[in-house]
Amino acid sequence: MNGVLKTILVMLASVPLAFLGWALAKDPGRISVHFWGWQIDTTLVLASVLLAMLLGSWWLLVALIWRWPKHLLKKRQAQLAAQFQMGLIDYAQGQYARAKKRFVAASARNDQAGLAWLYASFSAAELGLLDDAKTYASKSRKHESVELAANVWEQELGLKLGDLSALETLQRLSDAGSPKAAVALAKALSERERGAESMHAWQRAQKLLPGSASSSDWASMARLSLRQAHTLEQLDAVWKELSEQEQQQADVLCHYVAAAIKLGASDQAFDPLYAGLKMGASESLWSTAAMHAEQFTADQQQRLLKVANKQLTQHDDNQSLHLAAAKLLRIQGQNIDADAQLQAAAKLGNNPHVAIEMAESKLKAGDFHAAALAYQKALQSA
Repeated sequence: MNGVLKTILVMLASVPLAFLGWALAKDPGRISVHFWGWQIDTTLVLASVLLAMLLGSWWLLVALIWRWPKHLLKKRQAQLAAQFQMGLIDYAQGQYARAKKRFVAASARNDQAGLAWLYASFSAAELGLLDDAKTYASKSRKHESVELAANVWEQELGLKLGDLSALETLQRLSDAGSPKAAVALAKALSERERGAESMHAWQRAQKLLPGSASSSDWASMARLSLRQAHTLEQLDAVWKELSEQEQQQADVLCHYVAAAIKLGASDQAFDPLYAGLKMGASESLWSTAAMHAEQFTADQQQRLLKVANKQLTQHDDNQSLHLAAAKLLRIQGQNIDADAQLQAAAKLGNNPHVAIEMAESKLKAGDFHAAALAYQKALQSA
């Protein structure tokens, strides 16, 4: 139906045009134009064609003048976007100097300026140009889309440049609800050996955004805080902030045991250590047990030895387990069995702790030459 209607409309429009063409063919008409002493005589048809061509040329010129700047601007924006994308590739490939140059150029595009300045700052920092990095971060902070991230990064750069007031700014941003600022604050405090404060900042980050703080970093904070506990009250406070799963991590547990024994609380250290050892033959836990075996009571030593003997049947390749068993046996006066465990430990590789224990064993037996050789071996493997 639509096709038929279009055909009819075309035919209707063709009728007056055909009539006009017939009229002009019969009498094309004459036009005479006088202009500045010139006289131009022509037909109406040719004048109409010339006028149409003049108007078409004028319209085309106006269209070009109107659209060309927009075309140039669009092309320029596309080039700047390409610069940013290529800058990201260079940054990922470690070409930081080239990436910085591209990001600075890409910042001329308004809708990506904030991010471009921020990545330019990252690139400059990788090159060790911290002053330039801080300048770029400051420019990035002026753009709302990346203002918070740029502010946090600028404070991190400030800390690297020795500006400790940045800690206060990070604390303020963290209190305002920024998990990124809380993470940056935790790391900064950790680097400055302020363990308890760094743990609190890490906990703040986890509350603001679960998963923002990695488990390995959290364990690092916990270890630092345990090491820096100067009283049993401080040690207990840190320990209670850890979840049961975190308390069972071997490296965290080792630091807790060492800290508790250093503060004179060997009984307090024994129970979590014993529980951890019963759960599995951990090299680090048995190394800690061997190091502090003499600090435990006779009953506690006997309980540790019982666990060690049980695990030795299944973990004969655990050097720390052999060493701990040797020390526990030596304490109980079972020197022959202790020597056998030491020999088994020595066969598993050079270990200064094994060599020292063997040297002390030889020294007590009166074999000074063998003791000297063992001490020498300990120094060489340290």
